Amino acid sequence: MLSDELAGMMKDFLDRKVAPEEFSFEFPARLAYVTPELEKENKPLSDLLNEEMPETCANFEPNEAERKAMPGYYLSEEEVREKVKEVYDQAIRLL
Repeated sequence: MLSDELAGMMKDFLDRKVAPEEFSFEFPARLAYVTPELEKENKPLSDLLNEEMPETCANFEPNEAERKAMPGYYLSEEEVREKVKEVYDQAIRLL
């Protein structure tokens, strides 16, 4: 099931099995690809993930100088993990 696959990707990131750079590219790409089917499988989950995750992933910036240049926009690795954890906790309730 796509729901389980996407939740697993988030869990792997939270468990530090996947680097943040990899997750920030692969998760939104996979989400975009599977969204039509995910909407049929689990519309509330699709809505949640599409609302929260693309922007969170896009705002990850590993370079501290870049983050300082645009405070409040770019997110550090830990800030991304915190946000993904919040969304993951909501997503698990929708499975």
